[in-house]
Amino acid sequence: MSRSIFNLLFVFIKIIVDIGIALCIMGQPFKKGGCNMDNILEGFSTVQKVRALMAANNMNMQSLADYLKVSIGTVSNRFEKNDWTVPELKLLAEKFGTTLTDLI
Repeated sequence: MSRSIFNLLFVFIKIIVDIGIALCIMGQPFKKGGCNMDNILEGFSTVQKVRALMAANNMNMQSLADYLKVSIGTVSNRFEKNDWTVPELKLLAEKFGTTLTDLI
């Protein structure tokens, strides 16, 4: 994926997450029973969740690679194949203030 497409996707996901958060704050329900911040990314794949959380935290792929102590090529492969290790997901959950099960 080219860098400009990734940047566009990054901005799009950040907008979606920001809108979702704004709707929750305003009390608008996403589904019957109201909005629950714990399930705002429900139904997303792990890759989509990580991308959304990266966007919300202004994190790029290089800073993610640095945080996980892996190469940017490894991070790129994780996104392409949706193939994350449990230790990586634990680190990401800690970084983004969520749980491992929320990322899976």
